[in-house]
Amino acid sequence: MRPGNKQGRKRILPWAKRPQLIAIIDENESTQASLRKLLEAAGFVAQCFGSAEEFLESDLYRQVECLIAEMQMPGISGLELQTRLKAEQCDIPIILL
Repeated sequence: MRPGNKQGRKRILPWAKRPQLIAIIDENESTQASLRKLLEAAGFVAQCFGSAEEFLESDLYRQVECLIAEMQMPGISGLELQTRLKAEQCDIPIILL
């Protein structure tokens, strides 16, 4: 247990009323795990997906606050995903790796 984190509760960022959901899209499971651990340590909720198709099929794209995606993926690339989301008027911030 970390100092200031009583009884193992997750720390919530002061500006967030609820933990914000961040989507991670990467085919590499170790990259997914590393990013998820980093984001959760900062007080976010992270959901991992192995492909852009998997993310789009989940319908979570309307609920995420931010998206972290690999630029070059099999199937739909990170740039193509960004284009599709914009076409659906889903204007979430996207970080391309």
